Amino acid sequence: MKLKKSKEKYFKEAIEEYKNKYSKSVDYYKKFKLIRVKIKEELNRI
Repeated sequence: MKLKKSKEKYFKEAIEEYKNKYSKSVDYYKKFKLIRVKIKEELNRI
Protein backbone atom coordinates (compact mmCIF):
# COMPACT_ATOMS: atom_id res chain seq x y z
CA MET A 1 0.00 0.00 0.00
CA LYS A 2 2.83 2.38 0.90
CA LEU A 3 4.59 1.63 -2.39
CA LYS A 4 1.44 2.45 -4.35
CA LYS A 5 1.13 5.82 -2.58
CA SER A 6 4.74 6.74 -3.33
CA LYS A 7 4.27 5.71 -6.97
CA GLU A 8 1.18 7.91 -7.26
CA LYS A 9 3.07 10.83 -5.74
CA TYR A 10 5.95 10.28 -8.15
CA PHE A 11 3.65 10.20 -11.15
CA LYS A 12 1.81 13.33 -10.02
CA GLU A 13 5.12 15.17 -9.69
CA ALA A 14 6.30 13.91 -13.07
CA ILE A 15 3.05 14.98 -14.72
CA GLU A 16 3.26 18.45 -13.15
CA GLU A 17 6.86 18.81 -14.32
CA TYR A 18 5.88 17.71 -17.83
CA LYS A 19 2.97 20.17 -17.90
CA ASN A 20 5.28 23.00 -16.87
CA LYS A 21 7.84 22.14 -19.53
CA TYR A 22 5.15 21.68 -22.16
CA SER A 23 3.40 24.97 -21.42
CA LYS A 24 6.76 26.76 -21.57
CA SER A 25 7.54 25.29 -24.97
CA VAL A 26 4.07 26.28 -26.21
CA ASP A 27 4.75 29.84 -25.03
CA TYR A 28 8.09 29.86 -26.84
CA TYR A 29 6.41 28.55 -29.97
CA LYS A 30 3.72 31.25 -29.85
CA LYS A 31 6.32 33.98 -29.32
CA PHE A 32 8.44 32.62 -32.15
CA LYS A 33 5.40 32.52 -34.44
CA LEU A 34 4.55 36.13 -33.55
CA ILE A 35 8.10 37.19 -34.35
CA ARG A 36 7.93 35.38 -37.70
CA VAL A 37 4.66 37.13 -38.55
CA LYS A 38 6.19 40.51 -37.68
CA ILE A 39 9.22 39.79 -39.88
CA LYS A 40 6.96 38.80 -42.79
CA GLU A 41 4.98 42.03 -42.39
CA GLU A 42 8.19 44.06 -42.41
CA LEU A 43 9.43 42.27 -45.53
CA ASN A 44 6.12 42.83 -47.31
CA ARG A 45 6.32 46.53 -46.56
CA ILE A 46 9.68 46.90 -48.27
